[in-house]
This record gives sequence, structure tokens and C-alpha cells, in this order.
Amino acid sequence: MHIAILEAGRTNPDMPAEFQDYPDMFETLFTGQTSNAIFQFSNVSIIDGMFPESVNHYDGYLITGSAYGVYDDAPFIATLM
Repeated sequence: MHIAILEAGRTNPDMPAEFQDYPDMFETLFTGQTSNAIFQFSNVSIIDGMFPESVNHYDGYLITGSAYGVYDDAPFIATLM
């Protein structure tokens, strides 16, 4: 199963290195819960304006946490919706 991790925000740079960025956190979480062989992950940085070519490009999507809310005027939100 190919999962796209849509990076909608970044962790606080003042956090210790052990806490990583959101995509790394989710890969670690899923790898620890099941056999890594069934998941393939791709990081898609929507916060930087990068989006999948089509909705069918991946088997599943995970949207990370963000400092932005759905009603904020961040450039990526309208495209994501």
C-alpha cells in the first residue's frame, strides 16, 4: 500500500532532534505497528505547494498536523480542499 504523507506543517525547530518532522513521525508509527513490507510512504510537501498528480496517484493519504486551520488563508488550503 502506497501512502502519501501530505505535510501541511512542520514541527517546531526548537524541539529536540529525537521528535523529528511529521512525515518521519508517521513512518515510525506505522512501521512500529505492522510489517514495514506492506507500506510504502512518500512525503508530499503541500505546505510548499507540492501536490499529487491526481487523487488516484496513491492508495491512501495522511494529512499531518499544522499551525494552519481549514479556514486560514494559507496558499495550500484551497488546493487541498
